[in-house]
Amino acid sequence: MRKPLPLPYGLTAKDVVERIRARHDDHTGLEDFPAPEHLAGVIDFALRRRKKLRAVDAQGNVLDALLLVRLAQEELDRLHLWAVRAAKADGLKPKHVMPAAGLRSRQGIDDRIELLARKVTAARLHVSTEALDDTAPTTDTPEHELRALAKALLSCWEELTTNADIDEWAEGIELVLRAKPTSHTGESLRAQMKLAVEEIDDLSSRTGVSPARSTSAAQALNSVRML
Repeated sequence: MRKPLPLPYGLTAKDVVERIRARHDDHTGLEDFPAPEHLAGVIDFALRRRKKLRAVDAQGNVLDALLLVRLAQEELDRLHLWAVRAAKADGLKPKHVMPAAGLRSRQGIDDRIELLARKVTAARLHVSTEALDDTAPTTDTPEHELRALAKALLSCWEELTTNADIDEWAEGIELVLRAKPTSHTGESLRAQMKLAVEEIDDLSSRTGVSPARSTSAAQALNSVRML
């Protein structure tokens, strides 16, 4: 499973859950504190039981519940995107995907992927989805060049140092290439390639393994880094 996204003030979900639990050390009564990994249960507990606390701690519970909701939503968005991409990658028929995903048209599947990809990318960058439009460089790379670079990157993917999490980006890039072009296609390709290469570089740094095992793979990585 992917590591949780960092929360404000450098906290993790585990830290926030522990902070809520500590406020209730003397106030749990007959109700056990939920399992830490059950975020929905912890959020429910924090909101329901806040009235047992003094005002400042009750307010802390509400703020921490909001932090956990944000983290849970970001993880759900990532899993949602993975599921919809998997449906397309596995060749499931749109007539079966649409009711399962709550969609009414074939185009809705591609629209859902685009929306979720933007949300997941924004969460990884810790910005709003609207801010993604402001992060593009002043000199834009033409979309046809981004498509060519994406194809080059995918063609040498097996020669890159990746893991299961990073491989999700390859699936996303491939689906963008296959989908009907939109006004956000170039932006989506750029963002996903940049994030994929950043994670490849991070994995390489942590493991001491070269990020690329061929000249063509190294060239593709360098091209993406320069975007």
